[in-house]
Amino acid sequence: MDCSICCDAITAATGRTVMSCGHEFHTACLVRWLQKPDGTGNCPYCRAEPTETERLVAVSESDSESDSETLEYLPPLMAAIRDHDAAAIATHLENADVHERCDSGKTALCYAVIHGEDAAATTLLLNGADLAVVGRLYDEKETVESALMAACENGSLPCVKAALATVSPNYVNPDTGITPLMAAVSNDLSCAVTKQLLAAGADVFAQDEFGWNAFMWLAENDTSFDYEGNTKSDIMAVLLTAAHPRLIPHCRKDKHVAATRIQATWRAYTIRTKSSSLPFQADSPPSTVLAP
Repeated sequence: MDCSICCDAITAATGRTVMSCGHEFHTACLVRWLQKPDGTGNCPYCRAEPTETERLVAVSESDSESDSETLEYLPPLMAAIRDHDAAAIATHLENADVHERCDSGKTALCYAVIHGEDAAATTLLLNGADLAVVGRLYDEKETVESALMAACENGSLPCVKAALATVSPNYVNPDTGITPLMAAVSNDLSCAVTKQLLAAGADVFAQDEFGWNAFMWLAENDTSFDYEGNTKSDIMAVLLTAAHPRLIPHCRKDKHVAATRIQATWRAYTIRTKSSSLPFQADSPPSTVLAP
């Protein structure tokens, strides 16, 4: 099991905390996350609000010396990115070695992707940071293809744009059949990343090895909204528009009603597909899904 905040393995040495929503994280990572100064410290995975007890525990744990003992030493820039310290990030970016790695092999760009620091990611890329190293966050392979998948999973728009300069938006992971679009809608949601992939030509009906497409992956995602406040229904509407422009859900006053209906229909259809021996036909979706 990996901590979805830092993407490193959860072990007895690092400490483990399970939130009331059921998601697990490094104790120290979760403590810092719940105390974010911008007040957005909900569950990093599903955005569920922490209980009052969890908040009190976070305050208590932050004063404990045990937290620092479980954390890997990080170079100043990486630590600043991890802590979302804008002033420190700006200071360290001026003279940072963009190729410096921490003990686990990650670079500052990796941490910018993990922690959603898009401005830092952009600056690092402009200063020559190796995009391929970000692939470590996906499958430990330092390739631009893996970096694109990692950037999509984490909602890093700067890295997605950079990777799309050399990688097809319809790249298929050889082991799973997953495409960048599927990775984007099945993990940390980002409406901006979804739109970027679709604008680049991503196939909304591409299927993975189990016959699932982007609609189905999004319907199964437990995350309710992205970091910019776009809801799951907003992103579903974007996918639907890409699949059938004639529906133009952006312009419909009832787009959320339509998207919710679509999501429910797809969820029901995936359940039937799971229990059926018949293969899913991506180019022949249920008629109720595509009804205007």
